[in-house]
Amino acid sequence: SLSLSRVDMATLCEGRHFAWAKVALLRWICAAEEDKELPQSGAERIFSRVLGESVRAELRAAEWLLWLDADLMVLDHDTAFSEFLDDSKDLVLGE
Repeated sequence: SLSLSRVDMATLCEGRHFAWAKVALLRWICAAEEDKELPQSGAERIFSRVLGESVRAELRAAEWLLWLDADLMVLDHDTAFSEFLDDSKDLVLGE
């Protein structure tokens, strides 16, 4: 679990709505080599300090990542999240 201060969230989101934090986290995890602007980003400043490179490496090595918003409502506790995954997709988003 990670909880950031309002100042850290403002730095992380760089003037955007705080909902941007999930995009910033995915960017920090997945685009470290490709994103030339990442080293100067709020994501790099905040996540490198509070999570570090070892956590980034662990997250990058994961078979899949699951983001759950705080307002999630689970209706069927017997269905595994893995049932929603599709091996032919690299990214699945639901709102």
